[in-house]
Amino acid sequence: MLRVNQLNQSVLDQLAEFCSSIRVEELPTEVIEKAKLCIIDSLSASLTIGSTLEAQCALVLADQEVDSSQIKGCATIFGTTRRVRPALAAMVNGITAAGTSRGDTHTATACHPGTIIIPAVLSLAESRLCSGKNIIESLVAGYEVMCRLGQALITPEFSTTFRPTGMLGPTAAAMAAGRVIGLNRNQLSNAASLATHTASGFNEWTNSGTSELAFHSGFAARSGIECVLLAQAGAISAQTILEGPAGLLNSFGVLSKVHLLTQNLGRNYKLLEIVYKLAPACIFVQTPCQLAKRVLDQYQINYHDIAHINIHVSRTAAMYPGCDDAGPVLDPQAAKLSMQFCVASVFVAGGIFDANWRSFNDLHVRSIANNSKVFIDDLLTAHFPERQGCWIEVILKNGATLSAEQEDFISMSYGDVIDRYMISAKAKLGEANANKVIELVDRLERLTDINKLMACLRPSD
Repeated sequence: MLRVNQLNQSVLDQLAEFCSSIRVEELPTEVIEKAKLCIIDSLSASLTIGSTLEAQCALVLADQEVDSSQIKGCATIFGTTRRVRPALAAMVNGITAAGTSRGDTHTATACHPGTIIIPAVLSLAESRLCSGKNIIESLVAGYEVMCRLGQALITPEFSTTFRPTGMLGPTAAAMAAGRVIGLNRNQLSNAASLATHTASGFNEWTNSGTSELAFHSGFAARSGIECVLLAQAGAISAQTILEGPAGLLNSFGVLSKVHLLTQNLGRNYKLLEIVYKLAPACIFVQTPCQLAKRVLDQYQINYHDIAHINIHVSRTAAMYPGCDDAGPVLDPQAAKLSMQFCVASVFVAGGIFDANWRSFNDLHVRSIANNSKVFIDDLLTAHFPERQGCWIEVILKNGATLSAEQEDFISMSYGDVIDRYMISAKAKLGEANANKVIELVDRLERLTDINKLMACLRPSD
């Protein structure tokens, strides 16, 4: 199934050939079901529209558009009655999703495909009256390209400056959005190549305490759609944009990993590696938080008795900007990154709650975090990215040491993802529409008109 001819083809052309050939009938059942769950997870984040500063700013931009709610070819800003140009809708929905810090995650590359691929695909699909089957095929294509490009491009050194999600997203969004409207292989390659020129996203926000990272997802979704429309109009771009002498991989010194982009295409689906975060924080703090909760549950300790904590993680996790920060944490973004803060907050709050990351000036959390350290563990480093393990040592004031270890991050379950979706969906759509969305996504491959789903993503009268 889904073979590519690697002779005399650029890497991008091989990916385009693969993406063009994806058919729901040939996809493993678990891939189809995973794609559906990623849609629900992404919608649960996008339906928080207006709840963050970033989403509010994006809505202001949308409000400056001429009212186009009744115009054919427009797309929905989820959770509202507004319908705008597909590229703008995708940007607003992507910014909103990313602003929650809950985006689904490919742990090997620390990127969040669902905040980009799903807004881009759904927005363009709504404007073109596509089928649910086409949605699934396009999502699989986008996730595959984004995760594979990340495995070739992303290194711990890369991530100290550049943010993976913003750098990988445009190329993948263009491939997915182009697939949804039926671009041919050559057009897909041109769209993805053009979009690669827009790759951007710096991690300076980790130093300044700002929150522009949410815009990385919106920019990528918008660029992906705009480049698809350019390619459809006849625009061309370098087919060797990834592996060429002045291409993306060579510019970062990782050309030797180019084979990861096409290795086992159609056999090893990267979508199955996607996980869902419980804590609204960086992927690298998730396992430490889970271990803190385990120690808390097992030993029933009082946080007043904690002297300090040692957190052992992989080199990649320790090096990611902001993750090794004993504080004092001074802003919400730093709180979402600092392993010391996150672990301390679990002990003080008594569990993993959203409120842990809304109050970053608790004196008890600050004291424990300030006395905690992050260590690079060679064995955990060797097992990364296949596993994102961690072990912690909690040293009490009486000298006792409590320890716990975990081989990998434990993703949220299907039920957990659905429950979280219903919280935001009922608030924005009403209970009837919220349930209807679940029903329609569940039979997405049999849905002939995607607008039945999109109509439910607008508030009921």
